[in-house]
Amino acid sequence: MSIPSTPITPITPNTPVAPSYVILSDGKQCQAHYTHYYDDGNIAFLVEEYVFRLFRSVLARRSEVMKALFTLPQPVSAIEPTLDGVSIIRLQDSMMDFAAFLDFIHPPASPPRWATVPRWRALFGALKIARKYGVDDIEIQALKGLDGVLPTTLDTFERSTVYATLNATVQVVNLSRELDLEQFLPLAFYRLATLSSQNISSSQTMTVLCRLSKEDLVRLHVGRAAIQDALVNQAYYLPDMNPHAWRCLCNRHCPRGGPATVALANKKGWMTLLQFPLEELRLRIRNSSIYSDFCDDCNEHLRERVKQLQATLFANLRLYFRLSD
Repeated sequence: MSIPSTPITPITPNTPVAPSYVILSDGKQCQAHYTHYYDDGNIAFLVEEYVFRLFRSVLARRSEVMKALFTLPQPVSAIEPTLDGVSIIRLQDSMMDFAAFLDFIHPPASPPRWATVPRWRALFGALKIARKYGVDDIEIQALKGLDGVLPTTLDTFERSTVYATLNATVQVVNLSRELDLEQFLPLAFYRLATLSSQNISSSQTMTVLCRLSKEDLVRLHVGRAAIQDALVNQAYYLPDMNPHAWRCLCNRHCPRGGPATVALANKKGWMTLLQFPLEELRLRIRNSSIYSDFCDDCNEHLRERVKQLQATLFANLRLYFRLSD
C-alpha cells in the first residue's frame, strides 16, 4: 500500500516487526498491530482488539485533539489494563482506518505482506481519522491522493480500475457521502448503473446495491433511465443506429447514408450502447474508420456529433442521478 509521506521526518521504529500478540496487565491477549507497534512507544491504543504502541509526543505535536486526550485525567481503576506499565486508550475507530492514518506519520519502509487494502480505501480511512483528530496536513495529503486515484474525468475514468466491481463502487459512493466528497459521485453512480444493468435481476447484485442508502438506490435507477432516455433521443439519428433516419448533408448519397442502406448496428449494438454509453461513444470517437464510407462532410459531422453526445452525457451525470437533490 503506497501512501505519500508527511513533510515531517517520521520516527523509525526500533523493532521493524512487532510481536504477534501482547498480554495486557489484566491477562487479556491482544493482537499487536503488524506495523505500528513500537517497543519503545510510551502510549498504547486498543482499536478493534489490536494494540498500537506509539509515541505520545509525536501524536501530540500533530494533533491538538490527541494532545488534549493525553492531558485529560485518566480514571484510576484496578480494572483498567496497562501494557508493560504503559497506559492504554481505547478508541472507537476502525483498525484499518487508524493504521492508514498512522502510515502518514510513520511511513512503512515497504508495503507489508499483509497489506491487501486497496489504496483508495486506505486513503478514505486516513482522511476520516485525520478529520476526526484535526490533523490538517494529513487531510490535505489524503484528499490529494484520492484525487489521483478516483476518476473525475473521462480520461481518468477510462484508465481507472477502482470501479471494477459493484462492491468497490458501492463503497466509494458510501464513503464519499460520509466524507462529503461529492466530486467522486457522478462517475461512481454511472459505473454502478452500467455494472448493475448486466445482471440486475441477480439476488447477489441486489444484495450489494442495497448497501446504498434508500435515497441513493432510487437515484441509481432514476439516473440509469435518464441516461438511456437522453441517449435514445440523440443517438436515434446516428446512421449506425438508425440508417433510415439519416440523410447525406450534401445530397451525395453516401454509400451508407441513403434510405435503402443496410444498418451497421443491430439489436446487440443498441443494447451495448444503452448499457455502456460513455465507453461505446469513446470507441466511435477513436475508430477513424467507422464513418469512412461516408462523404467527408458527413464523416466530420458524424464524428463531431458523437463527441458532443458523449460530452453532454458526461456533463449531465449529476443531473441524471439527481445528485444535487
